[in-house]
Amino acid sequence: MIEDFIEIYETEFELPKFHSKDILVFTSKNAVKSVFNQYPNVQFQKNTILCVGKKTEKCLKNKNLTVKHTANSAKKLGEWLILNNNNKQSVLHFCGNIKRKELENILIKNQVNYSEIEVYKTTLTPKKINKPFDGVLFLSPSGVKSYILADNPSDKIVFCIGNTTANEAKKHFKQVIVSDKPSVENSIKIIENHYGNIQNKKIKSK
Repeated sequence: MIEDFIEIYETEFELPKFHSKDILVFTSKNAVKSVFNQYPNVQFQKNTILCVGKKTEKCLKNKNLTVKHTANSAKKLGEWLILNNNNKQSVLHFCGNIKRKELENILIKNQVNYSEIEVYKTTLTPKKINKPFDGVLFLSPSGVKSYILADNPSDKIVFCIGNTTANEAKKHFKQVIVSDKPSVENSIKIIENHYGNIQNKKIKSK
């Protein structure tokens, strides 16, 4: 059973002036889609491009852009940037209205010129699930927040695509299992392995 607990809307925005030496950061594929839907002819080829997540990287490569580095989280990306931005180049972050502060905090703390532009909005769409289920897979912290608004935490097992989502889930659920690689495909494998191991234990106990 698949349910959407959030909705994504592109935000109308004015692309700021930027220098070819500026570092451009995309932390989701939604940001990539919004930027290129509204500015299809924008030229980023001379900029250093960084991103979070393989799907974001794929979206950027589909726009014929070279991604210098892809991290599993905004925090990891910020840490990498501090170690590799020796010239203190300015950073422009394309993001949504709901975002964590790790990247911003790390860069500002290290005196990197950081600016962000909101290019899409995430709206929570909570709903009560009345059908029986044993576990739930969350793909974003926003999904966790939306679920909690309509349903109380339970003893159900929670699977999360990555640590950022898991950190939010751990505020509400006791048993949280995190995918070792932040992808939908790997998250599904974690679920299959979990319930497969349980079934094997039941067979052995008979």
